[in-house]
Amino acid sequence: VFTSKSISGVSLTAGSNTLRFYFTGGDTNLDKVIVTEVGPTPPINGLGVFTERPITATNLGETPVNNGNFIITTVNTGTYEGTQAYLYRFDAVNSGNNVAGFALSVMAPATSPLNATPYEYYNIALKTNSTKNLRIRMNTSVGNYWVTLNSTTDATYGMARDGAWHSLKIPMTDFKLNGSGANITPNKDKIVASLVMRTDDSDYPTYSSTTGAFDWYVDDIYYSED
Repeated sequence: VFTSKSISGVSLTAGSNTLRFYFTGGDTNLDKVIVTEVGPTPPINGLGVFTERPITATNLGETPVNNGNFIITTVNTGTYEGTQAYLYRFDAVNSGNNVAGFALSVMAPATSPLNATPYEYYNIALKTNSTKNLRIRMNTSVGNYWVTLNSTTDATYGMARDGAWHSLKIPMTDFKLNGSGANITPNKDKIVASLVMRTDDSDYPTYSSTTGAFDWYVDDIYYSED
């Protein structure tokens, strides 16, 4: 009876290498040996905003601004990838910029406007236990476009509210003007905010003064071709 064995993680120097087999016992037959070369992971064909992955282009997001009711901190443990992630903590009392009616944070691109014309997907990693709706928004010079994460759309993008990281891949065509109008496609070269985290008006009144009800970890933001 032939048994297949796979050995990984063997490092070989460049050039010619000799592969030797040592058999013990009798009646041992060797049928086939396959050696597969595994090189470095190629970079993503994309545009990095807040990611430490190898990627072909970058227009990094500036430090997110608290535009209302968020305390935003950088975390260095338990990230999705790399060494840094952001925690957006909802606090309508102690945020330092307390406003009525919403929570909001804007991350602007280092070079504005950001041109995402070549890219078809918006990628972001999120972690939360909050069950509240979240608008993931991009602002352009001609209007604001967003996708709303809620109990209906979460599964579409791979989100779950279980306190674990989830990587979301959102088609750019799903970002609609004011959440329901035309999609962002003709204006992908006019992006002046590459991530806007915002509460959703439909359920915000139910927790508007509840500290911690809308806490989100964010990591690994980039645009990709596929």
